Amino acid sequence: MRGIRFTIHLLVVIASVNIIFFVAKKCDEIRPNQELQEFLYLAKNNEIKSFAFGFESEYADVLWMLSIQAFRQYCIEKVPFSEAKQVYQSIARLDPHFEGMYETACIYINMVEKKALPGVEFIENSLQQQPSLGVKYPKNEKLSKQPWMWYLLGRIYCLQRLELQKKDGVTIKETMRKAVHCMDECLKLSEGKHPGAQFFAYFLVRLDQGFSFDLLTWLQIYSGAEKNEVLRGLILETLQELISQVHLSSIRQKFKGYYQKHGVYPQKLEQCMAVVPVEPIIENMPKIAKRLLQIITSSLQKRMKANEIEILLNNFIHKQLLLEFPLGKSYIVSGDKILSFTIEKKYLEKQIRGMQIMVDRFKKKLGYFPKNLQEVVEKSGLPKLNPLPLNRKYTYNPKTGEVGNSE
Repeated sequence: MRGIRFTIHLLVVIASVNIIFFVAKKCDEIRPNQELQEFLYLAKNNEIKSFAFGFESEYADVLWMLSIQAFRQYCIEKVPFSEAKQVYQSIARLDPHFEGMYETACIYINMVEKKALPGVEFIENSLQQQPSLGVKYPKNEKLSKQPWMWYLLGRIYCLQRLELQKKDGVTIKETMRKAVHCMDECLKLSEGKHPGAQFFAYFLVRLDQGFSFDLLTWLQIYSGAEKNEVLRGLILETLQELISQVHLSSIRQKFKGYYQKHGVYPQKLEQCMAVVPVEPIIENMPKIAKRLLQIITSSLQKRMKANEIEILLNNFIHKQLLLEFPLGKSYIVSGDKILSFTIEKKYLEKQIRGMQIMVDRFKKKLGYFPKNLQEVVEKSGLPKLNPLPLNRKYTYNPKTGEVGNSE
């Protein structure tokens, strides 16, 4: 009798498994193709249910990797990634100490939504969030009690200040006031011991007085990216541009002073400057970054005051840099303007890339490449074809749709 019951139960189990397998297979067959972002869809209120099986931090890693893939798809194929903010909020709830995610997510959200404010709000809201869903951290622990979170938010305010003003209407003065408040909170929570917070707080209030806080911020990020050569390469390009901007600020003051005294602009920088700086070349940037970090590290070890460190950095950028690294490009005098070749080249590449995208969209929409770039401008409703920097001219191949430039 028991044997018969066992056999019946076994047959029922086998039949059930077959039915489930058949139904699952049919569901897969009729399921439409989904974009990657649809796999990132989360339950209402971003709650992660029991399917995480207690592995909240591991699930946060999976979501993070999928979000990077979706963002890459957005950048390359222009596939919408509209749930960016919700995905990152869920990752933050799962693993609130996922430090690197906050800074990167802020930039991603900015790019996807084409505004800086939603990305900054993501970090602001994270500071007020409830404890994590898992048991990895104490129940009463909040990010608002973590010095590193306030430090990060202060840096984000500073780096995004121009974007916030341009796209979201938040004044630079208001943004910098918030950044200083964040550094104060960081110092308060760390009892003044957070590395760099006091140092950076000083330069925040000096930002509108001619010193580049961004230079210090990117140097710090560079020093922590030893194993990421791609990131270090991008940061070196940014540092090269920032040094050029520091040079330009000083040169333009001398340039303006010469005009006020003589009534005409100088044709050569030697007419208004005893020592004329040159733009550093990218090949020298690893050594230049190392020297700047040495100056900062040595100064902090000597417990020098922030204003004394500022003097050393300015002296290196304006004087020592030319002596130690004489190879570089001269700044361009163009009428009443002083231009940087490095910065103008970036503007050039951006314009060429933008025009190429417009040509590609033209082809996708109408089925053929435009006869010339003027046709793209007319179809796009633009007033005119903007001239290129550095006196360059557009080149265009109507057979391939390739956009370039020449002298």
